[in-house]
Amino acid sequence: MPPRGRRGARGRGLAAPPRPPCLGSSAAPSRAMENYHVLERIGEGSFGHVYKGRRRHSAQVVALKFIPKVGRSEKELKNLQREIEIVRDLHHPNIIQMLDSFETANEVVVVTDYAEGELFQILEDDGTLPESQVSLSLQWPCSVCCRLEKTGP
Repeated sequence: MPPRGRRGARGRGLAAPPRPPCLGSSAAPSRAMENYHVLERIGEGSFGHVYKGRRRHSAQVVALKFIPKVGRSEKELKNLQREIEIVRDLHHPNIIQMLDSFETANEVVVVTDYAEGELFQILEDDGTLPESQVSLSLQWPCSVCCRLEKTGP
């Protein structure tokens, strides 16, 4: 039986993961993109697509968020840049750390730590959470909000 994921798919006859738009566009990709291997697409949101990746010459697994610039107003792009600057300076154990960000001709790329698992998935799989876990789950958003308030916009 073939492996379920794409990890280690090279040389096993599995199709390569779809490439993010900036790597397949006619515009030359940013030189910063050369620092990362794109492994597989892991999600899609209202802002763009998310890929699991790996920093070149390292075992560090990252999430690469590709946010298209096309169709966005100048104001939206400025707000996005401001959000990136705010998140870059946030350091908290319960916030995914931003590692890098850069632009290509067509996109803004945000690189963050890669984290597996989400509360929704845990609830879907397990059905419930013990009271102690619920308490912990509610403490960290409060802690994050306090950190954001101290950091300011």
